[in-house]
Amino acid sequence: RPHSGRTPYNPPKWTLGMRYRRTDLDGRVFLNFAGAQGPLIGSSAQLSAAIEGYGEFRAEFMPRVEAVIGLTYVRTTRDYDDNLNDAEDARIVFRQASPHLGFLWRPTETVSLFANLAASYEPPTFLDLTQAGVAGFVPLEAQDATTYEIGARGALGRFAFEAAYYNASIEGEFVSFAADPLIPAPVFNAGDTVHRGVELYGRLALIENWNGVSISPRIAYSWNDFQFDDDPAYGGNRLAGLPTNIGRAEVEFAYRGFRFAPNVYFQTGESFVDYANTLEAPGYLLAGVEAFYEIAPGAALFLEARNLGDRGYVLNYSTIADARLAANLNLFTPGEGRAVFAGLRVGFGGKP
Repeated sequence: RPHSGRTPYNPPKWTLGMRYRRTDLDGRVFLNFAGAQGPLIGSSAQLSAAIEGYGEFRAEFMPRVEAVIGLTYVRTTRDYDDNLNDAEDARIVFRQASPHLGFLWRPTETVSLFANLAASYEPPTFLDLTQAGVAGFVPLEAQDATTYEIGARGALGRFAFEAAYYNASIEGEFVSFAADPLIPAPVFNAGDTVHRGVELYGRLALIENWNGVSISPRIAYSWNDFQFDDDPAYGGNRLAGLPTNIGRAEVEFAYRGFRFAPNVYFQTGESFVDYANTLEAPGYLLAGVEAFYEIAPGAALFLEARNLGDRGYVLNYSTIADARLAANLNLFTPGEGRAVFAGLRVGFGGKP
């Protein structure tokens, strides 16, 4: 019969699956006597098991528009058997179903726009539940969240891009802070918290194979705004441990099998060390360069130089409740100075 000119819909698709995980740990703790093993002070059998079932249905209900609906169910068991003191035995089960709904619109062959609404659920780990000095399990709840996101990805001529905005409302988020630098950080459930942010990526094929030469600038950037939501102790303070801005930019110059890419990596904006928001870690900008030469299919020489300015910076830090009340502030891990790495990279399938 005559063609109507209308693009036929893609057939609906189902996805169903199941995953089972189990971990058995024989944990033993000994006193340390100046580097020598002392008497046994802790012995336990730790069993962790999780079963996850998931299903998803995807259907095109309008030309170039798809709807996706799904459900994930998680059941996790933590079973702690203290071999030295039966009174500290503990067992707990976490279970919850999390639905999600999404839409995908392809206005052109090279561009896609998406929107998602999803629930998530994360039980605490054994490390979170068995904190030092507490018999059995500490009273931790699982954290769950509702997240929506919108975004786009694709290519417009020589410009390839990805962009997304997300907002997550979390109940019982796991937060940790160091009461003492020598003691592992305890973990607690926060009240309501909000994670919102923007993630961007862009790449421009500025010059593409002109007499064998290609030049491509690209950037990856994320903006992070993580806050308490009317918390009794911290109000609307920012969550400690994450800077506002994180990004990397580089320009890649390529000629046949040789690639050369100067780059900068930066962290800027507020990066609080404490939940009271009284102490910030300084931001930084580091310059580097990467070089790559393919000597054969699947094999290449590489050279990477980092922190060319040999700048001092804070690579990482432990979070605390309130810096004004801390006995000491030995919380910071320094970053690496100027460093150069070189070597041979060998891969399979023709790619190094």
